[in-house]
Amino acid sequence: MNAPDWVRSELWDAKGFADASGQPSLKQFQSLIRKLLAERFGLVEHTEQRELSVYALTVAKGGPKMEKSAGDPNGLPNENDNENGGQRTMQVENMTMRELCLLLTYFLDRPVVDRTGLAGRYDFRLRWTFDESRVPTDSSAEPTIFTAIQEQMGLKLEAVRTATDVMVIDKVQRPGEN
Repeated sequence: MNAPDWVRSELWDAKGFADASGQPSLKQFQSLIRKLLAERFGLVEHTEQRELSVYALTVAKGGPKMEKSAGDPNGLPNENDNENGGQRTMQVENMTMRELCLLLTYFLDRPVVDRTGLAGRYDFRLRWTFDESRVPTDSSAEPTIFTAIQEQMGLKLEAVRTATDVMVIDKVQRPGEN
């Protein structure tokens, strides 16, 4: 990473407030974060395509097993997850595949890109094991996230190399006092 050493060792707490009423959409929230980082950290960035190892989210044989959401098509997704003994349960409502890819990136070792071709919003429940050392030794443990996505959602994660949008940081500086 071509960045000053302090970005790897110093922690910062930055608070921002939306300048409009209501709950921001994902796109609005991302814009708010970029604006905050530009103002407080002098962040200058650009987006470019780079060849990366990613997971492509595709539709598995048999098709999707998720329900189309009856929620507001312009609304925010609702995600609630619970962790217990090395296993995670995620209950999701009103989520697009693009939003799912962003969410899955938090649990995996590389970005996830949407290649499902599925439009609209979906509701689903996903249960998987993330730490096999903490689960029951009998056969009651949930599968890995890869198997769970295929069995429970009718989707599949495939490791591929492809051109993907990445944010490139051109300049960043320590923030000043408030």
